[in-house]
Amino acid sequence: MRFVNSFFGILFFAYLFEMNVQASESMNHQHDMHGLSSVPNIPTPIYSEKKLFKLTLTSKINPPPLSKIHQWVLHLETAEGKPIEQAHVQVYGGMPMHKHGFPTHPQVTQSLGKGNYLIDGIKFSMPGHWEIWLNVQVGKQRDKAIVKLNIS
Repeated sequence: MRFVNSFFGILFFAYLFEMNVQASESMNHQHDMHGLSSVPNIPTPIYSEKKLFKLTLTSKINPPPLSKIHQWVLHLETAEGKPIEQAHVQVYGGMPMHKHGFPTHPQVTQSLGKGNYLIDGIKFSMPGHWEIWLNVQVGKQRDKAIVKLNIS
């Protein structure tokens, strides 16, 4: 019986170790082409999935607050760098590792001109890995982008 308890104890600790390694690798793997950033403002443009659009997302409050609704500015360009004025943008997002969305319903509320759009209603309810999903339509062209952030 002592052998069985020791064996299962070793298996349990091996399992915990493996889960810790996988979680660590998962966090390190998030640095991909979709633009994971540990800083609140994403300094480099991110390209949409089909590379139709180039965008930059900037928080109006630096760093973005936890548990407070705030605004972001989306700058949207063609792949060639021309600002896009007449875009329809839907905003979604959440914490994929926790399998929940934003506690709010963010949306573009205003076109600021020169390819800039005001997004109202972003709220990060806890620290961790968040994603902001943007569905962009300009005329008949549609594409999507995912902005990945670590919020602390």
